[in-house]
Amino acid sequence: MNYSSNIVENHSVYVGMSADIIHPGHMNILKTASEYGQVTVGLLTDKAIASYKKIPLMTYEERFRVIEGIKYVDNIVMQETLDYSDNLRDLKPKYVVHGDDWTTGIQKETRKKVIKVLSEWGGELIEIPYTEGISSTSLKNKFDKTITTEDRRKSLKKALNIKDTLTFLDIHNALSAIIVENAIYEKNNLKLQFDGMWASSLTDSTAKGKPDIEAVDTSSRLATLNEVMEVTTKPIIYDGDTGGKPEHFTYTVQNLERLGVSAVVIEDKKGLKKNSLFGTDVKQEQDSIENFCEKIKVGINSKQTDEFMVIARIESLILEKGMDDAIKRANSYINAGADIIVTNNFSARKIRFIQNKVLDKFQYANEQAGILANKAREISKQNILIAGSLPSQSDTYVEDARSSSEIQSDFEDQAKIISPYVDFFYLDVVSSGREIEIASNIVEKLGKKLVVGIHLKKNCKLPSGESVQNIIEKFQCNSWIGLVFACVSPEIVEKTSDFFSDLKLPFGFKVNLWGIEEPTPVQTFNSAKHNEIGTNPNIALGSRNLSAKEFYKFTKRMVEKGARILGGCCETKPEHIKEISTLK
Repeated sequence: MNYSSNIVENHSVYVGMSADIIHPGHMNILKTASEYGQVTVGLLTDKAIASYKKIPLMTYEERFRVIEGIKYVDNIVMQETLDYSDNLRDLKPKYVVHGDDWTTGIQKETRKKVIKVLSEWGGELIEIPYTEGISSTSLKNKFDKTITTEDRRKSLKKALNIKDTLTFLDIHNALSAIIVENAIYEKNNLKLQFDGMWASSLTDSTAKGKPDIEAVDTSSRLATLNEVMEVTTKPIIYDGDTGGKPEHFTYTVQNLERLGVSAVVIEDKKGLKKNSLFGTDVKQEQDSIENFCEKIKVGINSKQTDEFMVIARIESLILEKGMDDAIKRANSYINAGADIIVTNNFSARKIRFIQNKVLDKFQYANEQAGILANKAREISKQNILIAGSLPSQSDTYVEDARSSSEIQSDFEDQAKIISPYVDFFYLDVVSSGREIEIASNIVEKLGKKLVVGIHLKKNCKLPSGESVQNIIEKFQCNSWIGLVFACVSPEIVEKTSDFFSDLKLPFGFKVNLWGIEEPTPVQTFNSAKHNEIGTNPNIALGSRNLSAKEFYKFTKRMVEKGARILGGCCETKPEHIKEISTLK
């Protein structure tokens, strides 16, 4: 069949793709689509792919870069579900091009919807014969069979970032693990399958004919796990019971991590574990908060990678000690060692509320940010300080081009609301000396101190073109208690580290761990569409997956150069903060 026989130039063509593994069949579809007009690829999000397939091998950002480099593609938009409808109604393409392999199976209903939506404006579905002998699913299955230990260990965190809910099934041995690996149930035109395996002491003990009282030693359980690993690929969570003695738990964590297990769960019971299924027939004794926190620390310090997780299971409700005890323990277990927390009101600036037509919520949102920060401090029972976020009042990473009076009004309105709840202000990711001067004057009038957080570009200057030295010379005042490079990549902090020794002001950074060195606004609020890349910076800018230990090494180098204010911004996690807290 000659697919180009009815082609009209400049017609829009839509192609929906996951693009996790690009093969000749995909290239054939894109080439044919380009003969019909300008090609827009609706690139499925990680979450959309996971709704009917396994977790994708590549992230959305990685797949975007691959498609971006194909000559037949003119534009890429985000497709957030398997359903094409929203994107089609937004773009109204003349043609949709797809392989003819979706006439049956999971995507059959999707195809029907595409035809129905296209009929609203006379659009046409073009179907390309399936390329025999080539399948992205079969290629992925081949890859899965050769999955590395590292990739397997990473897979749980990857899945947690993509899916809202994960389903794990308990395994007894390698045979039951194979069942979990391959079990698929079709419901509502979707393939449902287990996301991973739970290796519990209950099932392992039962398979060996022993009671679940830690009668099966760790070496025996690790041998079972090794057999499971040989014949499966999905992530594994290991039930570590009480974790045993701290020195034993170190051994367990190191061995699990080396095998490729993704996480270990330990429960805050004392002594040898006694299964909770025994109910009140067996006396259960809960460990003290202090002892269990120490055991968690041992586990975290024993692991070598960021991907491996230590999960704490709280037994307060099972032991009928009530919700208050459970909450108290939870807060103690998650304490990461921070000295300062920042109010979560970065996006609660007036301009955003006006754009979204919810200005009446402006005061409430900022008040709640202050209230919640104080509540967190109260619960933690730690002597921490609260910094009030005073962000750039327009777009981030660019100089605010509005009049000084407009900028002052917005800064002042937000500062006055949060001032009663904070110990000092943190000028959050500002881009010009004019913004710094205006905010500094406002904070001084409120009788508070200020840590100035400036954003820097690759040239080590603010987006306004001003240098760090110029900012300090022109605008430093009595309210300043520190200077921070804010939402800046490690590379840029390294480049500017020579400034450290010359400053007479406490200095440091709040570094981001995005996948790119220099973040820029991808879309402005008014031009961005709901399905365009740029609406979610985590997708647009990626993540470099810098481990807590690597973050520690970077931070230590900066401390040696004089940095005294240490912190994390985008993509930094509690484990990063916990690691660098030892540098205090």
